[in-house]
Amino acid sequence: MKKFLFKYCYYLFFLLFFSFGASAVTLNADIVGDQIKWKNANVIDGNIVQMIWESSANANVHPVYEWRPAFNKSSQNSIVFESSIGASVETEFEHTGVEFRYGGQFSSIDANANYNHCNYESSPAGYYALVGSTSCVAEKSLSSQNKYKPFEFYRSSIQLNSLVQDFKEANVPSGLYYTNVQLPLSYMVSYSGVESYQTSMISVTIVINYTPSFLDSVTIDGDGVFKLDYDTTQHTVSGSTKFNVNVKGHIEPGLKMTFESLGNPDEFNLNHTDSDDSIPYNLRCEQCERPQVIYNGNRIDEYSNIPYVGDNMNFYLDFNFKNLEAGEVEEGEYKDAVKVLFEIDL
Repeated sequence: MKKFLFKYCYYLFFLLFFSFGASAVTLNADIVGDQIKWKNANVIDGNIVQMIWESSANANVHPVYEWRPAFNKSSQNSIVFESSIGASVETEFEHTGVEFRYGGQFSSIDANANYNHCNYESSPAGYYALVGSTSCVAEKSLSSQNKYKPFEFYRSSIQLNSLVQDFKEANVPSGLYYTNVQLPLSYMVSYSGVESYQTSMISVTIVINYTPSFLDSVTIDGDGVFKLDYDTTQHTVSGSTKFNVNVKGHIEPGLKMTFESLGNPDEFNLNHTDSDDSIPYNLRCEQCERPQVIYNGNRIDEYSNIPYVGDNMNFYLDFNFKNLEAGEVEEGEYKDAVKVLFEIDL
């Protein structure tokens, strides 16, 4: 930042003026495991941009005849998030750009070319977006016959490229984490051909609701062979096989499972190896919110979930069929394979 200002002190007609305001912006995000969701910001090419524009009334803006959009890049390259219980996470930070919205009374004119222009510049009518690896200015100025506020709204863009990974590696508990950073908001004003900087400091608060959920391993114990139970009185047969499932990691608020059959993903049948006969089967998961997962060969819901908070969970998947009558299907070997996708139930 200092290098940028000193560069323009070489021009004797150049004036530097700073006015410090007290504007405040809050960005909110949820991190669950390795996923982040911003509640009031969009992520565009890695740049986090708040959805709601801030009013220039918060930035000590005064009416002018001529002004020039500028990006005054903060020199801060890291920030520290802290929770109310003293846990902290340090992460990389970069101030990457600024956007302005201005009134139609301003028109674009040529400007002094002796300045560092931004890497990216977008300037449709009433809008200016600047992105730079260093502090920079727009190629054009904006001029009017009468004095008006230079811009009506503004918003900044930042990058937090290692945020999720840094939270995970810090091994901190669930909770709300806060940080605050001061970002300069600048534009150039021309007074009778003499240009000066106007700068306000924008206070940006970032709030992260962190839930360190992840799956470390899933172990399934069971041979998948149905044990048969014959009812000689009713001349029926029932069968069941049970799998013991162990899931390790940090699970919050629960586990989500999606089941698919080897054949038709939505039809759960034991198929005869040598004929077209099949036996529809059931699946129960007693710890699931809805224990009956599959009934008579049909999956009841798109997925099943088990509410759970903790690091190590065990449960059973009980596959079965009941009261198959003698002669209903051909004797022989029947089989199926089921694919199960395990996920944190976000």
